[in-house]
Amino acid sequence: MYLYRDEAESLTEEMRQGLNKALYEASDKLLDFLHDTDWAMLIKLHAAIEATVTEMILAHTNQGVLRSVIERLPLSDNQTGKGRIAVELNLITSSQFSFLRKFSELRNNLVHRLENIDFDLKKYFEGLDKEQRRAWKKAIAWQERGMKQDVLADTLDQNPKLALFLSVFTMIMLMTVSEQTSHALREIDSLSQRTMRQLMEK
Repeated sequence: MYLYRDEAESLTEEMRQGLNKALYEASDKLLDFLHDTDWAMLIKLHAAIEATVTEMILAHTNQGVLRSVIERLPLSDNQTGKGRIAVELNLITSSQFSFLRKFSELRNNLVHRLENIDFDLKKYFEGLDKEQRRAWKKAIAWQERGMKQDVLADTLDQNPKLALFLSVFTMIMLMTVSEQTSHALREIDSLSQRTMRQLMEK
């Protein structure tokens, strides 16, 4: 790989600014969700993480022509969902996907009934039996490159709203970094190829 020093420095700064901007914009929007009702926060978080998975897949594959197809795929279907695609592309771990499926299941149970607008996460988790609670704690303690979210499993009992928010928030931040990395690597490759052509012409 060949890059001129000034181009490499310029590209590095551009990548840094792009990543900072993407993370700031994502976190700024997500933090507002904490002020919502439990129902509204869950619906919004699900929409946010589904959109983030879509953008991450498109950035990795560089197949913008497939946007309308990817957008229409369900998030958590184990065979044809975009979450499964992300696992197969090694963009998320299987444990992250397990959490996404659990989170989607909760969201789907809430979104289709008007009476669920008053949904209370604290009461919901208090009403779970031992096995259901254990399944949630296992799902929320997902792993990513050696990092395990054990503290969120502990938080689930005391403050399930905060635990779910932080789990989704952290995952979206990691996915945003992955998306921006894909864009950056493609830009580096393009710049390297241009530099090679210029060197060969001399």
